[in-house]
Amino acid sequence: MRSRSEHKVIAECRNGGDFLRIVMTEMARRQNVERWADCTPEHLLHLERIKETIPDALIIHIIRDGRDVALSTAKQGYVRRMWWDRTPNVMVSGLYWEWMVRKGREDGRKLGQDYIEVRFERLISDPRATLATLGEFIGQELDYDHILKVGIGERTEYVVQRFFRWIQSFASLGKRFYS
Repeated sequence: MRSRSEHKVIAECRNGGDFLRIVMTEMARRQNVERWADCTPEHLLHLERIKETIPDALIIHIIRDGRDVALSTAKQGYVRRMWWDRTPNVMVSGLYWEWMVRKGREDGRKLGQDYIEVRFERLISDPRATLATLGEFIGQELDYDHILKVGIGERTEYVVQRFFRWIQSFASLGKRFYS
């Protein structure tokens, strides 16, 4: 016997956006939540196609400090420089971040009211105001105190403690790289 999702996929699926919408909507329904979200950074490179295949999609572009992203992605080996390149991997990661953010912002602005930008640093330093803005954008209340009580995700104190780790890392890198 086929599941409800399988029937919907067979009946309604015309492209990858339909598939994602059907599967994620069913998962949200099973978890008794109103919305679903995806947080894949590379999707910024495909905003036009996403809106074409998921017309109701709202795009929240959370922009994190590029230095912090560069350190994180370099540490994970996510972005690799060419074998002949002597540029520190963290700098290559920073260039990749810059390109992704620039392209995401350019393409996002073409979406008009279906796109919003939020600085990660503002989300950490002023979560209530930032969540109020985002809640207005998506048409749903985002109560910071309730979110803390539910306890899903990282605690703010931990995030704030590691928030400016790039300052120490880039201080030594900058001396080596720019000297």
